[in-house]
Amino acid sequence: MQNIVVSATRQPVTHILDWFHLSMRLRHIEQAWEGIKYLQDLNVYLRDVAIHVPRLRHLLWSGYVREASEAVKQMLAHLDQHPGFRDTLGKIRRLYELIGNLHTYLLQNEASIVNYCRRYWSGLPISSSPAESAANSLVNARMNNKRQMRWSPIGAHRVLQVRAAVADGRLKKAKLNLAACSPSFSRSPC
Repeated sequence: MQNIVVSATRQPVTHILDWFHLSMRLRHIEQAWEGIKYLQDLNVYLRDVAIHVPRLRHLLWSGYVREASEAVKQMLAHLDQHPGFRDTLGKIRRLYELIGNLHTYLLQNEASIVNYCRRYWSGLPISSSPAESAANSLVNARMNNKRQMRWSPIGAHRVLQVRAAVADGRLKKAKLNLAACSPSFSRSPC
């Protein structure tokens, strides 16, 4: 997929992991934690895990990927010290699996995780959801079977290419280049 983007843009591309996808993984861990943090028998056992669960979101939002990975490793190591609890209690097993999945996800996407906080306050995108939503609503409106004039998949793709060119400024540049090459283009003021 990354090669397709690079070949389509013909310029360097910075790959950024969508905050939404990372946030959803954190949310699942937080929800699993909410389900077990009040178990009386496990308060002492889970104390070290309790320290890291709320920190993960802040660390990753602020771009501290190594620190977040280290916190995840510590959580897994602590849960590994008491495998009996993990094997007998489904809620703890689920938390362990979610944390393990997050660890793998962080390792695989470390280079694409940025300081989302800085990007957000700089007005830069942290998620592709606005673009996805616009494209989905446009395509869904025109591809609806009940409409009289329905787009073909090829036609929908072409319109989305134009919409993307408008959104990122490529269409305006192309129009200026085309106008400059036109024989009717006059360099003198009208």
